[in-house]
Amino acid sequence: DYMEGYGLSETIAPSHMNPTNHSKKQCLGIPIYDTDCRVIDPDTLEEVAPGQTGEIITHGPQVFQGYWNDAAKTADAFIMHDGKKFFRTGDLARAFARQAGPQGEVWLTDINDSMLRVGRDRLTDDGLILPLAVCDSEKLPFPDNYFDRVTVAYGLRNMTHKDRALAEMTRVLVPGGKLLVLEFSHIAKPLAPVYDWYSFKVLPWLGKKVAGDSGSYQYLAESIRMHPDQETLKAMLVAAGLSRVQYFNLTAGLTAVHEGVKLG
Repeated sequence: DYMEGYGLSETIAPSHMNPTNHSKKQCLGIPIYDTDCRVIDPDTLEEVAPGQTGEIITHGPQVFQGYWNDAAKTADAFIMHDGKKFFRTGDLARAFARQAGPQGEVWLTDINDSMLRVGRDRLTDDGLILPLAVCDSEKLPFPDNYFDRVTVAYGLRNMTHKDRALAEMTRVLVPGGKLLVLEFSHIAKPLAPVYDWYSFKVLPWLGKKVAGDSGSYQYLAESIRMHPDQETLKAMLVAAGLSRVQYFNLTAGLTAVHEGVKLG
């Protein structure tokens, strides 16, 4: 009856919005600015009709642009559609699986089983069979010191108790393992007034015009503002037990990548 964006919970094509009578408010819509999102059939790469399940692809200035110094991997993560380069969501797990090889182990997890099924089907179509786990980030079903890497992309902001979730991610890392967090963050101060005007004036207006729902767009803007800024999140990673914590701003701080290493 509704579908959330796989891997980017705030991103979905306007034609695939939640039914207006659905009781659960979703923060779905066009994130920030100039983002084009479509839902396609992963086999034919053609857009699917509203109500059908497919793969979400997204294009925009704040969307992931490619892997550092790896043109082949970057090319594999994108497709050309309507003359633009779209990112294929869910490619983190696929990329890690190929890097890990047959002797490695890559888990795909989410609290939403529908999102996991979409990811599973896409990976299966690519010839990758990965283990899945429907689980709460605050209570991960894995033993201590298990993973070399833990990643979360545009998900931490939606976790109720971020400190508990970060502590759990740290717990399951092996000594020397690394946590990577990609999330919306706080934009550079000179751009903040324009960004706020767009977020709280233009974005809800677009939501009302496109989807008949300004509330979800208003929630999107508010949830981004409530998310910890770069320095605060850095401190949270340290409090969770990580060392060598640093962050990298993308698009003037619109989004940021935080990383930390578990030393002991």
